[in-house]
Amino acid sequence: MKVSVQTVDAVEPFRLPNRTVREVFSAANGLASGCAFRTVDVDPSDPESPRVPHVHDRMEEIIVVAHGQGALWLDGEWMRVSGGDAWIVPPGVPHATVNIGDESLRLYCFFSAARPEADYPDRALTPRLDASPDGG
Repeated sequence: MKVSVQTVDAVEPFRLPNRTVREVFSAANGLASGCAFRTVDVDPSDPESPRVPHVHDRMEEIIVVAHGQGALWLDGEWMRVSGGDAWIVPPGVPHATVNIGDESLRLYCFFSAARPEADYPDRALTPRLDASPDGG
């Protein structure tokens, strides 16, 4: 594998519910073999389509807020996050990040697997988030 330089905003985005994703480095695009990096632009909260917590059973994830205002739900507890904040989610910890601002919340997500969904599929949790970022 050779060194590759990507301009993040030039990577072709794709849509998932409530977010736009750019797969910058991963096995899916042939640019990584042991880890993955993607950006996720989370839309402002939509009560009609709320985020659902999920778990990576055997994979770590490091998340950095590039810009925007968000709330992190980690195993039942809420924490506000904003530009410059970073955290690591160990394997098996339920988590979700929601946008609590009026503009896009950009996250940089680093995974300890080159094909996160294929190598260690997410396990969506139900019920949905058990409280709001404001404690309601």
